[in-house]
Amino acid sequence: MPYKDKNKENSRNRARYNTPEGKKYKADYYIRNKDSIKSAKLRCYYGISLEGKKKMYEDQNKCCDSCNRPYSIDELQVDHKHIPGYKQLDAEEKRKYVRSLLCRACNSCAGYANDNPHLLRMVANYLDKHSPSLTTTHN
Repeated sequence: MPYKDKNKENSRNRARYNTPEGKKYKADYYIRNKDSIKSAKLRCYYGISLEGKKKMYEDQNKCCDSCNRPYSIDELQVDHKHIPGYKQLDAEEKRKYVRSLLCRACNSCAGYANDNPHLLRMVANYLDKHSPSLTTTHN
């Protein structure tokens, strides 16, 4: 059974990395190859390189594009338009849907609102409406 033999070999390889020596090797490998690993992930997920993210970071004055607070480049996430079939697109196509770099909070807000600006405006209006009651004390 070729599948079973291949699966057994994969299991041995995974087990090798779960030893203390294997974990140390993986950690050392990541440290030595950090930029190339990040660049490969960015290319795979968003169709951009690490240099592309750095350029976006500089163009945004090292701030979140939504709240304008300063962040390190590693703290900012790549925001992209969510469309059906995005994961199956090639890198060139994915790049077309990249919008900017956002902090985790802003990126989460946009995601939870399903990228719907009308919904976010309604939430902002709600918060404006109820903000005075947050500063008063109730007896």
